[in-house]
Amino acid sequence: MMSARKLVHLGTLVLILNFVVAIVACGRNSAPAARSDPDRAAPVEPDLDDVARLRALGYLEYEEDQPQPENGGVSILDPDRAQPGNTLIVYAGSCICDLITLEGDIVNSWSATPCRRWYASVLLENGDLVVVGSDSDPDAPVEERLAGHYIMRLSWQGEMVWQRRVAAHHSIEVTPSGQLLTVFMKRRHAPPISGTEDVIDDVLALMSMDGEVIEELSLYDVLEGSTFYLPAVTTDGLAENIECCLDPFHTNSVKWVDVPQLTNENPMYEAGNVVVTSRNLDSVLVINWPRRELRWAWGRGQLSGPHDATILDDGDVLVFDNGLVRQRSRVVRLNPATGAMQIFNPPPQVEFFSRVMGACQQLDNGNLLITYSTGAQGFELTPDGSLAWAFTGTRRVTSGHRTKIARMTRLPSAPISAIVDPSDEDAKSPQSQP
Repeated sequence: MMSARKLVHLGTLVLILNFVVAIVACGRNSAPAARSDPDRAAPVEPDLDDVARLRALGYLEYEEDQPQPENGGVSILDPDRAQPGNTLIVYAGSCICDLITLEGDIVNSWSATPCRRWYASVLLENGDLVVVGSDSDPDAPVEERLAGHYIMRLSWQGEMVWQRRVAAHHSIEVTPSGQLLTVFMKRRHAPPISGTEDVIDDVLALMSMDGEVIEELSLYDVLEGSTFYLPAVTTDGLAENIECCLDPFHTNSVKWVDVPQLTNENPMYEAGNVVVTSRNLDSVLVINWPRRELRWAWGRGQLSGPHDATILDDGDVLVFDNGLVRQRSRVVRLNPATGAMQIFNPPPQVEFFSRVMGACQQLDNGNLLITYSTGAQGFELTPDGSLAWAFTGTRRVTSGHRTKIARMTRLPSAPISAIVDPSDEDAKSPQSQP
């Protein structure tokens, strides 16, 4: 374990993860105007076939060609600048979730077998873990693959509390009202965009803490009834997609918009809104659930294969931009009112390209936690672009490559300390979930 006051650097990761921050102001329109940044300094004509291939890549069925460091764990820790807390890590292909300290020590670990993949997880106040996963055969027909998906609740000790066989994928969170918010895949007809071919609709879903479905909302129905342009889809480049055949949306994140202080400022902050990230539409969407209406959309021409958008307390939008067209990833923070963009970029000579997955989290101290999924790494950047914390995954697949990290989430340590040691009065917090 690292000394609590020692700043540790591994040369390799300092080179790989030495990020800088570029801040770009872009007019006062509702969407950012063209700008100059390292990604756009030398524009290249995108290879559309290559972009389609990258979109169709299976999450687990290919391996990265970047170097695989021998040692894993925490390599950089600045205790004065890192956000205190524990980090929840979802190892996609290993079906393992680790909760670690800033020093990299494992506080708790959950796993399941048989299993093919875990997409996402959320830790409840009482220490239970809710995960979205799949144990389906990637070569099976679509309907069988959909039937292999599930949401499962595990106790702190790793025992199954319940499992629901629903075609959930990619996203799970607890809403302000204490329900579970996720997304299902459902096969349906959509003639306006696919002719006679079926598509996989992404259906937003609210569930109880007991795993019962409360309400559903079809993304296709919302968009088809709006002015949002839905492009036609074909089987070109999508037939090998391990999740489905025709995948117009590929929603990878749905989150409740919880900024009551901004409710009256803009329709995108209204009560009952959710923010949806669609990889295949290159878009971030804000939808009002009660009205079943699209309230705001942005991303086309700016994002390419994005993941994990969040609306922050000040109303800004934070999103992981995979950069399939430019073949270079970044994190973008957008002010929707002014169009100002803050772009977090690695130096041009450093590879940072997460073809799939990827996540980002704004921390309470102003730092940014970035999940570099295909590199099986996570790092915490300070507002000036310095590294306060860096981690490389410790789990490997049978080939020796590191297991991809679906996402990492920094959590306050006090509630977790109360679970680990219930006698610690200073660490106790309410444990309201059943």
